[in-house]
Amino acid sequence: MPLPRRHQRSRAKGARLPEGVVYVGRPSKWGSPFDIRSPAVTAMLHHAIERTKEQYRSAPRQWRRWMPRTAKNRQWAAKELYRSWLLGTLDELPEPVRTALPAQLPVPPSIEEIAAELGGREIACWCSVDAPCHGDVLRLGAKAGRLAITINSPPPDIYGTTPADLKPRRTPMFIGM
Repeated sequence: MPLPRRHQRSRAKGARLPEGVVYVGRPSKWGSPFDIRSPAVTAMLHHAIERTKEQYRSAPRQWRRWMPRTAKNRQWAAKELYRSWLLGTLDELPEPVRTALPAQLPVPPSIEEIAAELGGREIACWCSVDAPCHGDVLRLGAKAGRLAITINSPPPDIYGTTPADLKPRRTPMFIGM
């Protein structure tokens, strides 16, 4: 059985969510308390970069400096913080990330509550469908329970591609003239 779809909300005139779709954005009880601009998300992203830095030593300097600040990577970090918040494992995060967390966080919904209310239903959020989102964590939790959301996925593209994926450019060949 495939996962239910995640829809992207739209502000276009007359745009409506399909019937039966549950909104899981910030004002709802399913909303994430972690904004992508928050210090905790930045600390989580920097921790992920440090963890994988050895793989990218051969990358060009400019490439290393600019790629980690993409919105998709910040969304990944916010999604991982949301997953840890749901599971109650925020205390297991590295020290720089724990110190950057907000002082007051709301009580997270239980996994059983997620499975009961969102199980088999399609959800909607403002995030792009192809970007990491806390809605993905909710969909996995609603489908299979606790085991599905304990998987700690790596960042989608901390540097966009790996240095091995970069191929040297060939010089163009001109024939004739």
